[in-house]
Amino acid sequence: MYALKDIDAYRTYMYDPLHRQIDAIGLPLVANMISMDLTDDPDPEIGDKIAQVHGDRFTDHPELLDLVENLDSYEGSGVPEDGSKPA
Repeated sequence: MYALKDIDAYRTYMYDPLHRQIDAIGLPLVANMISMDLTDDPDPEIGDKIAQVHGDRFTDHPELLDLVENLDSYEGSGVPEDGSKPA
């Protein structure tokens, strides 16, 4: 678990090269993944902002999207609500 100051720090963390390395090594080892983002931020739009960070990562890093699409299941922020693969 990580504690970060705000959504900008979260975006920085999510885009850090070390996080990408962890994704590249870890995602092929799992079949099912649930990504959970917890916050005490009172901003009523914080959930949408977190989902946007995830969605941006999938767009900016198609190799990450490929890893996620190869999982049996993936749930969490940034996943389309219609159940389709992240886009």
